Amino acid sequence: MGRFVGCLAALTVLACRDGARPTFAVEAPDAASISAPVSREVRPAACAGLGEAEVESSPFDRVDDIVDVHLVEVATPGGTQVQGARIRFHETSGMTVEGLERWIDCHLARDVAMGGHFPDTEECPLALPGARAVVTAVPHGLLVEILSDDPRAGAEIGRRALALWR
Repeated sequence: MGRFVGCLAALTVLACRDGARPTFAVEAPDAASISAPVSREVRPAACAGLGEAEVESSPFDRVDDIVDVHLVEVATPGGTQVQGARIRFHETSGMTVEGLERWIDCHLARDVAMGGHFPDTEECPLALPGARAVVTAVPHGLLVEILSDDPRAGAEIGRRALALWR
């Protein structure tokens, strides 16, 4: 079973920076409200132990390792709504559930700390406000489930995930 991968630690640091009470809303702050010192403090904690290439890239840049993508849909009174996607990766030498969780956690924290405005992440399914991920081991690989409670973000996660695979 996978564990929740997210940026609550990064959000707490950001929320408490000005002495405010901690908040647990998983929403990217406005880029103008984040100072460079905060991003430098958050990044090392969330990205400890990762190489520079992993820190600067998304796990979803490895499109050749993606086996398949499935939308996660929930029933609504009006039909169904896309809440996110499940992305299955081939078994890859050296990639573990824990390693992929750490990489995703770093990526989410980096996006939050920097305001989520990276041109190189415009098609990444993780780079959306409220995105959260769970990594689990499956036969011959790893499965990443990315979800959002926000209907627009969930639909966009699904669109971006399908675009990676096609």
